[in-house]
Amino acid sequence: MNRLLLQIRSLSLTFPHKDCFTSFSTSVYDGARIAVIGDNGSGKTSLLKILTEAASEPSYTKDIVYCDGATIAYVPQTIADYPQLSGGERFNEALSVALAKNPDLLILDEPTNHLDAANRQTLTRLLDNFSGAIIAASHDTALINKLFSTLWHIYNSKIIIFNGTYAEYRKDLEQKRTALMREVSAIKREKKQLHDDLMREQERASKRKQAGLKKYENKRILLAKLHAMQDSGERTSGKKRSHLSDDKQLLEERLSELYTPEVVKPKFRFTHASNSKQAILQITNGTVSYESGFSIDNINITLGATSRLALTGTNGSGKSTIIRAILQESGIKRTGSWFSPERKYIGYLDQHYAHLNDELTVLESAKQVANIPTAELRSHLNSFLFRKNEEVNAKVSSLSGGERVRLTLALITLDTPSLLILDEITNNIDLATREHIAQVLLEYTGALLVVSHDKEFLHTIKVSDSWTIQ
Repeated sequence: MNRLLLQIRSLSLTFPHKDCFTSFSTSVYDGARIAVIGDNGSGKTSLLKILTEAASEPSYTKDIVYCDGATIAYVPQTIADYPQLSGGERFNEALSVALAKNPDLLILDEPTNHLDAANRQTLTRLLDNFSGAIIAASHDTALINKLFSTLWHIYNSKIIIFNGTYAEYRKDLEQKRTALMREVSAIKREKKQLHDDLMREQERASKRKQAGLKKYENKRILLAKLHAMQDSGERTSGKKRSHLSDDKQLLEERLSELYTPEVVKPKFRFTHASNSKQAILQITNGTVSYESGFSIDNINITLGATSRLALTGTNGSGKSTIIRAILQESGIKRTGSWFSPERKYIGYLDQHYAHLNDELTVLESAKQVANIPTAELRSHLNSFLFRKNEEVNAKVSSLSGGERVRLTLALITLDTPSLLILDEITNNIDLATREHIAQVLLEYTGALLVVSHDKEFLHTIKVSDSWTIQ
């Protein structure tokens, strides 16, 4: 039997405004492969810090017992060391330091953020061959499905443990949801049948009463008997309906406890026309450079008005630089032939959402984009899950990463661009927001240029062609 590394007993994580989870208990054994999943802000990073005894800010009840002699190494999501290196290079250095300890338990926070395709493959092989236990917070479904056999899902103020991959987890949830909904439908049908039976019985009783009144002289005795029969039937029916209502409520409570990401239903507004027969972006023998001397040569990209293209390359190869050149940002020199839409017809989403104004509310941000009635704007924002007054009137500065993505998508669909450019948009977002992005992009009919190392995401949004910086 594998060696016990640590035990967690009734662990809770509480912030002033919410309980992330309470009374979490489990055991971790040597060789375990555990993925921690959950929405942004659910407490994944705090949980990892607690496990490494590095958390000091949140208030939590801690009862973690480590096996004597167990060595633990932790690589955080944000690495301040090695400032001269890129994000991917910083992670590789920090991981090397962690592995040098020969740990029994390796704890990782979003390990694939900023990693290019080659580094992702290297990391996957390394973790697959690692002999110790791994606990990793991650939104990378490809990594989770390939390497991890247990999920800790932080949801609804508790941690749900599931043994299996994320794909199996979603399938299991869908099967449970379908079964519960089938039971709810059956109860609704039975309640309707009871109601119909009662109506028919009351109609029959009324007819019997009328017939009896004509036949018998002692009307009071007959009426008392008929009323007693009718009351008895209604009491029996009422008890049945009450019992069914209780069952239905219990089933609906169980349904509400199942993880169900809300669906974004995008409605695009095109305020301009594009010629679908000609290229919307064409770069021929292009060159981009900085005054510092960095340059990229031989750029040849053609993108049709409805085409989808991934811009790929290793970390630091210049993908974001090419995007800045397409957007004609200052400080970048470009030569060769460059044809692209006017800047106002290009939508640009970077992973930091720098285009959003923190001082505006959600509704004010929408009003800046489209001059349409407030009721229509609210209806549009509702499609992107901004529904309550406090959500619509919230300052952008108070929004989580996932909410900023949804707001950005809402603004883009208010005045849909001819060309939409995404730069590593799936970094640091939760699985639900990732699905929201995919839902919107699958409905988008314009040209799409994507910088991403996430092959599974590219496949999901139907990006099959790529241009790679050599």
